[in-house]
Amino acid sequence: MKKFIYLIMFLTITQVNAQMILLDQGVRTNDLWLFPSSTDSSAYFYLPNSAALGKTPDGLPQFSFLRYVALKKGGEDQNSPINEADGGALLHFLLQYGTSENKVNKAQELLREKLKRQDVVIKGPVIFDEASFALVSSIVKNGEEEKEILTVSSAPVLEGSKLAFSFKLNPRDSKILMESFKMDTPDVSIIFQLKFSGYSDTFKAEITADWEQIYKHTQTKKSNNFLFVKEEAFTDIKELVSNGGVELKIMGEDPRNEKLIANAYEKVLDLVYKPVDINKFKEDGTIDDLERAWEGAVEGIKDISTFGLSSVGSTNGYQYREIKQSGTTHLSLIKASKIERHHFITFNMGNLFKNYGDDEGVFKTVNILDPNYMQRDVFISLDGSLRNAFTEMVNSVNVTVKKKHNNGKEELKKIRIDQNSFDKPQAVAYANLKDFDESFNPSDMDNWMEYQYQVIWDFKGGEQLTTKWNTTKGDVNLYIPYEARDIIFIGDLDSIWLSGVKALVVNIRYDFFGKKRNLPVEKITPGKTIEDVIKSYLAPLGNYEYEYRIIPVTDNEEVVVEWRNDSDGIIVLE
Repeated sequence: MKKFIYLIMFLTITQVNAQMILLDQGVRTNDLWLFPSSTDSSAYFYLPNSAALGKTPDGLPQFSFLRYVALKKGGEDQNSPINEADGGALLHFLLQYGTSENKVNKAQELLREKLKRQDVVIKGPVIFDEASFALVSSIVKNGEEEKEILTVSSAPVLEGSKLAFSFKLNPRDSKILMESFKMDTPDVSIIFQLKFSGYSDTFKAEITADWEQIYKHTQTKKSNNFLFVKEEAFTDIKELVSNGGVELKIMGEDPRNEKLIANAYEKVLDLVYKPVDINKFKEDGTIDDLERAWEGAVEGIKDISTFGLSSVGSTNGYQYREIKQSGTTHLSLIKASKIERHHFITFNMGNLFKNYGDDEGVFKTVNILDPNYMQRDVFISLDGSLRNAFTEMVNSVNVTVKKKHNNGKEELKKIRIDQNSFDKPQAVAYANLKDFDESFNPSDMDNWMEYQYQVIWDFKGGEQLTTKWNTTKGDVNLYIPYEARDIIFIGDLDSIWLSGVKALVVNIRYDFFGKKRNLPVEKITPGKTIEDVIKSYLAPLGNYEYEYRIIPVTDNEEVVVEWRNDSDGIIVLE
């Protein structure tokens, strides 16, 4: 899709005592349009034809494109480790349009040769009635075309003066503009649209307006709020002429002369339409109308060359006047009319990025996050098996996070997790206390991420496990600190019974985080198979030792048996 992004600024400048020129007698020399004064045939005025970025005393362009990034907590996709940050860009530059003195002098020399008059003098630039500016960038994407207007605002316009332009862009538009700057021929241009006025040559024309037909024509349009750009208004006038709403007769010269038709259309424009202030129209019209007006205006000028003249390329809007007349209105024109024209100057940024892309005085990307307000979030992840543990074995888990900062201060942050808070997000945080500065040095940031933590487990039997201090740069992951272990028995029970033993009493005990726990006494009697005898116990991770003794029961006195230590989970009966 070919995408056009417009940043348009406009300002109307009313010129009091402006010079009046003869627009139909313009002469083009040395790429300059020159127009004679209506009161002095030896005096000519030129249209400025070039624009350039201002320069600093060091010769750098007065241009800056500052992209800024603001990191944000979390992202839209919590399952992804990569999310988009906030930010945008500030585009600022100083631009001026004008014409070099050498070019003006050369144009005067050529004009004198062409007119064969040595008294001809170029007095200065044409004074403009209105001026508009468009920053245009087009990006090709998917082979389709889409237009978008980003902002509308005002700016002063004086030939030779430096004009300050400032724009704030969102991250998406910032990216588009940056990629455009990187192109071999950047598609970033500023279009000056400059309206000026003067007199047409004397001509004779008759205009007849049939108000009933005009009223019917207006009712076929969208609404009374319908906004025309001038080019559309002229097309609409052609429809009025063709359907009888307006009758136009031009006498004398060739009535098909486009210049004369345009002059006559200017009069019809004043008769049927009224100009619309774009800003005020925002309040009364529709957004679609407003955007279509601006897009239509830019559409008419985006394909012009560096220099151009037009009678229709205005960004002014027009509405139908409220029709109160009836019958017909007849106008006879036998005079020179005051008309307006539009002049365009296109300035392209050129290879600005190629020449200054590495100069941070021109292009720069910064992280605007203030390190003094940053905090390190430490998230505590709970294994799903802990849910049952809180029901059966665990009262609570207490996590302490310790951070020793570069300024010597030590922070301790604690959090308690129990059955009621198990399903809630668990996290603590510590601050940046001179651990790193605005440079965001990677080594300093890495050290800041590192901390120590300790976990205290409180069990339902009164036992307690206090872990050593662990150092990490990641999150705290909590798992059950014990596991279930089985003890199986092997041996020949039949031989035992034949030896006169009536039963076997099995005692097992083990250490559970500092306290002895005894398993229920198991009594093995004739009739039981050895496969029926399995004992289970909860062993601290990494410590599977237990004690056991097997006491034989006989008809004689009770046998004393010593406790034995083991950890392999197998007890031999003999």
